[in-house]
Amino acid sequence: MGAIEEPPLKKQKTDELPAADKEQTTPNVVSTSADGQVQKEKKEKKDKKEKKEGKDKDKKEKKEKKDKDGKEKDAGGEKKEKKEKKEKTAGADGEVKKEKKDKSDKKKKKKKKNVQ
Repeated sequence: MGAIEEPPLKKQKTDELPAADKEQTTPNVVSTSADGQVQKEKKEKKDKKEKKEGKDKDKKEKKEKKDKDGKEKDAGGEKKEKKEKKEKTAGADGEVKKEKKDKSDKKKKKKKKNVQ
């Protein structure tokens, strides 16, 4: 049986690095902390902008809802306020208000006693 001959090993040049080392020592590498900071700042700006747009949209929707609930447009496009129904009371307005105030004062006094 004949011996299996192995091909002679190639010698690497001393100035040439293996492929694995080349990947690790690439120039133009930006440090990850600085790159991460830049990405973080961009994300914060984007989030701020989206949040502002969301708030503006919410305000607009609330305003439209208020217009629908509180005001009606007439044929000319002008807004008319709906007439609100006022509750009528049996006595003079001054007497009713005074009674309501007395009740609220009594409740406040009870709360103060409980706290002390």
